[in-house]
Amino acid sequence: MEKVMEIGTKKLYVETAGNPDAPALLYLHGGPGIGCYDFMLMQKERLSKELYLVSFDQRGVLRSEPLTEDESLCLEDLVEDCESVRKKLGIEKWSVLSHSFGGLISLLYSAKYPEVIETSIFECPTFDLGLSARSLIRGAGKEFEKMGDKLQAKACVETADGNYTPQELANLCFNEVLSKLGKKRENLYTYGDDKLFFDRIIADAPFPNEYWGKQGRFQEKLFADGTIFTSYLSLLSSIRSPSLLLKGEHEYVTCDKHLEAFETEVENGKIVFFHASGHMPRFEEPDLYAKQVIEFVTSKGMKSFEEEKKLLL
Repeated sequence: MEKVMEIGTKKLYVETAGNPDAPALLYLHGGPGIGCYDFMLMQKERLSKELYLVSFDQRGVLRSEPLTEDESLCLEDLVEDCESVRKKLGIEKWSVLSHSFGGLISLLYSAKYPEVIETSIFECPTFDLGLSARSLIRGAGKEFEKMGDKLQAKACVETADGNYTPQELANLCFNEVLSKLGKKRENLYTYGDDKLFFDRIIADAPFPNEYWGKQGRFQEKLFADGTIFTSYLSLLSSIRSPSLLLKGEHEYVTCDKHLEAFETEVENGKIVFFHASGHMPRFEEPDLYAKQVIEFVTSKGMKSFEEEKKLLL
């Protein structure tokens, strides 16, 4: 079911699927600002068989009401939108599945409203945009090396090792380094041979193409606010819900320092690797992805998780 909800002063596009009596799962998209269309296209049918799936385009994004030039946007706004959607739908508790930048929102949401979170699932998340940008720059260096461009490869190494602020690293990564890779940048996000599936999704989407352009203003406002550049790794220790991190083996956003922090700080946490995936296992290994998510949310996965923990004691 698709609907437009009045959330505060903004209208958000919200989509639900499945039996409302089934365990509820909220999906938070990444980007920042990419919208939930691609996820629902690939996973709605799979996940809604056993879950009540809820997703929405974050404020100002895709099918939601556009942001105006003079309004501000911060991470706190996005957290509060999650809670407002939950209340509007009359859901007492739900699990949260997030991708990439959405993982940062999910972490902040869980820290502020732990009582409404059943389980947390993070797909290739970032909890520290500076670390993710540094990792992507290193990955870009490997791509330049494969292309025989030793000068750019060396520049990437020097940038990744340089003394830059998180904001400077993000600007260098997304505005300079990745743009120089051209279409080769997709190698940092996709493992399989089909590197252009997202381009086809955009081209075939059943709404005006300019909707995708809303992402630019969304990112600009978040970058201007600045809190997106804070490292939130320390918040991982505040997670009280059973948590699952889904990691594409061939991606760079969730770097080793993210994994180390998750393993160390999250008391009830588990990491699952997707060996044939980059940054989007939901596309590259969709059936295995859905299986992992459903089992975890419906407690089947948690039962085996608890059994694993007992064996280690």
